[in-house]
Amino acid sequence: MGQPAIGFKLINHHSAVNNFLDNEEISGTYEAEIESILKSLTGAGRVHIFDHTVRASDPEVREQKQIREPATLVHNDYTPKSGYVCLDENLGDDAGRLAKGRFQIINLWRPLVNPVQNFPLVMCDARTVGTADVVPTERRAPNHIGELLLATYNPEHRWYYFSNMTSDEVLVFKTFDSENAGRTPGSIHTSIDVPGISPDTPPRESIETRAFVFYD
Repeated sequence: MGQPAIGFKLINHHSAVNNFLDNEEISGTYEAEIESILKSLTGAGRVHIFDHTVRASDPEVREQKQIREPATLVHNDYTPKSGYVCLDENLGDDAGRLAKGRFQIINLWRPLVNPVQNFPLVMCDARTVGTADVVPTERRAPNHIGELLLATYNPEHRWYYFSNMTSDEVLVFKTFDSENAGRTPGSIHTSIDVPGISPDTPPRESIETRAFVFYD
């Protein structure tokens, strides 16, 4: 993908979506925007978007909007195994053929409330993470059992976040690449409760999108 070796990239992008909880706007307007972004960044011939998750740091907001909390474990979404499982689950009969070529899973993270001052998405420089730094771990949900990578502490890791991100910015990062699956862990990430933030700070709200990109 057209990202630096660090594993993530911040881009400017204004979305035409008015309501990110409106499934019709997401499946129509937003998915078209995401597809355009990814084709431009990667040069891929095909993009398949398979997941959107809206999150908020405030429990009352989560209850009101029926959305999820920020992820605070240091992790990468996919293991060398679960990236292929995800392909099979989402592409069905086409998965076997597509798995023979190179494909990636790429995440796009956008704030919905300006600016993000607490629980920002925090990214680790992929060049500082080795396979010994991550542990494949089962993840159980009511209707699904998956596998992700949990990270262990390493003082060599280098962490970054973009302060005061706005809804006109998108953080793009790669979570799986069939070309080097098992040799590099991908982009480990988390969100953090920033020390010293005022309790009156507006809660973080965000949407993350996951997509396959295919090169062959």
